[in-house]
Amino acid sequence: MRQRELLLRFVGLAGVAALLSVAGCQSAREKMQELRRPRNTVLQLSELPPTLKLEEGRASSFRLCERSETQSVHLLQLRKDAVLNERYHRHHDLTLLCVAGSAIVQVEGERDFVQSPAAVFIPRLRAYKIIPHETETEFAALMVYSPPFDGEDLVLTEK
Repeated sequence: MRQRELLLRFVGLAGVAALLSVAGCQSAREKMQELRRPRNTVLQLSELPPTLKLEEGRASSFRLCERSETQSVHLLQLRKDAVLNERYHRHHDLTLLCVAGSAIVQVEGERDFVQSPAAVFIPRLRAYKIIPHETETEFAALMVYSPPFDGEDLVLTEK
């Protein structure tokens, strides 16, 4: 009788230990699914223009739109007389998606004219500068940083 009781306790404890060890074993995908939002986020470009008005007296704006563990999306707005001075990022890759207006985007000295729906890929450590083109529409672009932008690796190469 005593042996049976000990055996039952041992089997019970072993079962609990097995359940606890399995509960902590998740794949990277399972962990990501636990942390993600209930649905994916979709930024509709057609819904952005009504929000693109810069505040009176401001030449530029840089606002966070969305952030995840692996990337962040920001909205950059520049009036036609504003310039985003040359800079680079030590640890961030950048994708610039033009959504309104037009600009000259200079990457490592090479200049390209961009307008919606253009995309410019700027790898880390590559200097870039944005000069709005003379139009009535403000320049606006979504800037996708990977990893998420924190501002700590930004290096201005001109002032």
